[in-house]
Amino acid sequence: MHGGGLSHGKDIPDIAGDKIYGIRSFTVRLGQQRVFWICISLLQMAYLVALSVGVISTCIWSKWITVIGHTVLASLLWNRANSVDLKSKTAITSFYMFIWKLFYAEYLLIPLVR
Repeated sequence: MHGGGLSHGKDIPDIAGDKIYGIRSFTVRLGQQRVFWICISLLQMAYLVALSVGVISTCIWSKWITVIGHTVLASLLWNRANSVDLKSKTAITSFYMFIWKLFYAEYLLIPLVR
């Protein structure tokens, strides 16, 4: 899911070039705002699944780290997503790089899921 959010999100700032060169990306077909929120939804679903795995964990320390860690990551994503100016290529690109940081933070949490 994280990969899906990243792969569709990378096209959002490039909508002008995609239109010029006739590339019918999701962003061109559906619009920046719609694709942006689809990506956010995919990422939030991934966090919800990970949080659910944490909730049912039998290992208490893993449960707490997984639940708190994914709640923090999901909250950071939601707060940042609500402040992105979709008219600014710089803001969208910055947000895309932020998603990569969340992706790497996820790799720090994965070994703790039991």
